[in-house]
Amino acid sequence: MRTTLVLDGDLSWTEISPGRRSLLDGDLFAKAQSLTGLSRKSALVREALVALIERESALRLAQLGGSKPGLVVVQRRSPHSV
Repeated sequence: MRTTLVLDGDLSWTEISPGRRSLLDGDLFAKAQSLTGLSRKSALVREALVALIERESALRLAQLGGSKPGLVVVQRRSPHSV
C-alpha cells in the first residue's frame, strides 16, 4: 500500500492512508528553525532530507569497511621511483 504525506499549515503531517495521521512536533520545528535560521517550512524540510540522505549514505559507505570482495591488489609505486 502506498502512503502519501502532506504538510498541513498547522505543522502537522497528514498521512493519506486508511485511518492514520501523525503529527510533526511543532517544538521540533521551532528548534530547527532557530538553529538553522530557516523560516520557510519547505526549506527546513528540504535541508532535513538532505542531511538524512547524507547521513545514511555515510553509514552505508562505512559499512563497506573499505573492502570489496574480489578486488585485485594493484602495485603501488615506491616513493623512491618518482
